Amino acid sequence: LKTDAMGHYELEVSPRTEYAIKATKDGYFSDGTSIKVQNTYFPVRDLKLEKHKEGKVFTVDNIYYDFDKWFIREDAEPALNNLVRIMQENPITVELSSYTDCRGSDAYNMKLSQKRAQAAVDYIIEHGVDAERITAKGYGESMPVNGCVDGVKCTDAEYQANRRTEFKIISVTPEPPPQEIDESKYLNGEMYEKNVFSRDFFEGCNFSEPLDN
Repeated sequence: LKTDAMGHYELEVSPRTEYAIKATKDGYFSDGTSIKVQNTYFPVRDLKLEKHKEGKVFTVDNIYYDFDKWFIREDAEPALNNLVRIMQENPITVELSSYTDCRGSDAYNMKLSQKRAQAAVDYIIEHGVDAERITAKGYGESMPVNGCVDGVKCTDAEYQANRRTEFKIISVTPEPPPQEIDESKYLNGEMYEKNVFSRDFFEGCNFSEPLDN
């Protein structure tokens, strides 16, 4: 299935059927969605593919640490697993950075953020990503995203916004991803049962609802 010059696509669907759609393009991150055909009208969101661009920075949501700690919590593992998948699917080298809020000394926050960034990077490497493709960098409280700095009364939300994890694309290597679908087996515009694809083909796509197994 190919889009037209405006990025639109059409396909004939059957009632009471669920479809999974994944969009891919060389040099871009993939995206996907699921569609449940139940009525005569059903909303379909746009698929948005981010370009592999050196210097591009992404905020990583849902990586939390206990106060004054840097160990990876269990509730942070899904976000880190998603980063593992992104690294495995895309030929990029990245910097993973960690930031703190302004509470505490500059020197202490710099050390704490470096330990947190390194803990996240170690997790990613342990799950199969080449250590040469990812580096850890702690920035402490030096780069707030708002005006919450020393001497300013801040809300909890402002503190939390500054306690964040980001990854930045350092370089892009023009090489094929490690796993590819043999497109010669499939016809443009044809639909297939999702079980003909490998189990991880749709992993990481931003589906509106989880796919049924």
